[in-house]
Amino acid sequence: MNIIKESKIYNNWFEVIQDFQNITSENYIFRGQSNSCNRIKRETQPWKLISSFNRKYTRDCFFFSTYIKQQLSDYFFKKIYNDYEYKNIEYLINSSFLERLYFLQHYGVETCLLDFTKNPLIALYFAISNIPFNSGGTYDKNDDLVLYPDDCYASIYAINIKRIIELLDLKELDSKIVQDYRHYRKKYDVYVGYNLSPAKKIKNCEDNFNLHKQESVFILFDNFGSPLDFIEFLKSELCVTNRGIKEDLIHIFRLSYNSINKTSMSDYGNIKLFNYLHKMECTGKYLFNDLQGLKNDFNLLQI
Repeated sequence: MNIIKESKIYNNWFEVIQDFQNITSENYIFRGQSNSCNRIKRETQPWKLISSFNRKYTRDCFFFSTYIKQQLSDYFFKKIYNDYEYKNIEYLINSSFLERLYFLQHYGVETCLLDFTKNPLIALYFAISNIPFNSGGTYDKNDDLVLYPDDCYASIYAINIKRIIELLDLKELDSKIVQDYRHYRKKYDVYVGYNLSPAKKIKNCEDNFNLHKQESVFILFDNFGSPLDFIEFLKSELCVTNRGIKEDLIHIFRLSYNSINKTSMSDYGNIKLFNYLHKMECTGKYLFNDLQGLKNDFNLLQI
């Protein structure tokens, strides 16, 4: 039992897309992210799976449980933000707590929700969309642009979430997140919950375009009291469970930064990765209805 299966570093982006097809179960969710690449040491430090809220506020000893009670409660939110000049404010004022939380998560507000998707190509887009642009570079023997050391790679995580929910007895997110945050407490002083279909919690998906188009799944992961990130937590918990685990539960695909500049033979002919994802409607144009999509695509079109 390995629990985690980590791939080679792919130098051909279409190969990783083909290998995604080996994960056919609907039990899986996906997340993509770029990593920290040290050009001097020529090594990659994987970016830990920690929520944007804890990454920002842990040093200030600001608890997510306190934040949601203070800022997102119905009474406070309506009282303070009712007259804001924002086109979606009426929607947010009249939303349920979970609707409000999910909306804010997808429009840039820090929370303890980790974004996943049911679509591996969308995860791949997010894995490459934040790779820092490098204006230097050389060309290899095939006249492909080389901007980064060979060891720099992005990560795409495929997690068998339904099996993990069963093994770890994880709880689905509901209104108890406000009234009784301890409902989601696990070992190591970590709080974990999930919603595999958050779009179903939304009255009108047109009001939360990003959530719907990105085929989103939300994982509550609050590690304020623990140094473990989400993958480290899962590995630690799954290693001590007494229930039989015969399959790999977490797959980590690693894609070379330099590969995204290369053309590759695909279903659409010999094209670059961004163009392929664009044809599959998995770029900012299709996944966002705000400036976030434009910003991400700006970065990719520079590379």
